[in-house]
Amino acid sequence: RATRVTADAAMLALAVQAGGIGLHDLLIAPAMLSVTSYLAESAVGSYLQRAETELKQQQLNAVKEQLFTLVLQQALTGLPEKMMHNTYFNISTRQLAEAEVQLEEKRHGLRIL
Repeated sequence: RATRVTADAAMLALAVQAGGIGLHDLLIAPAMLSVTSYLAESAVGSYLQRAETELKQQQLNAVKEQLFTLVLQQALTGLPEKMMHNTYFNISTRQLAEAEVQLEEKRHGLRIL
């Protein structure tokens, strides 16, 4: 932005020094400077927003791939082999037998009321 303003101011000063600018141009030139600066910043801003969105998507994909697929998925896939076969869901065979006895004694299920 500073480079653009400096270049426009230098050209304006050169035009005044050379005598090739009228009084009305001194009023129009600053307005045009504002418009061109706004357009340049708008174009660069929209480009940077688009680049930011793309980079965030790439970052999300990389995190999904490297964290979930490579680390968590492998750990979760191997989990069933690491579990003890007699205590699935952390329930021992004794606790399972006790629960079956209670359900057989109370045919209509367990009632709280």
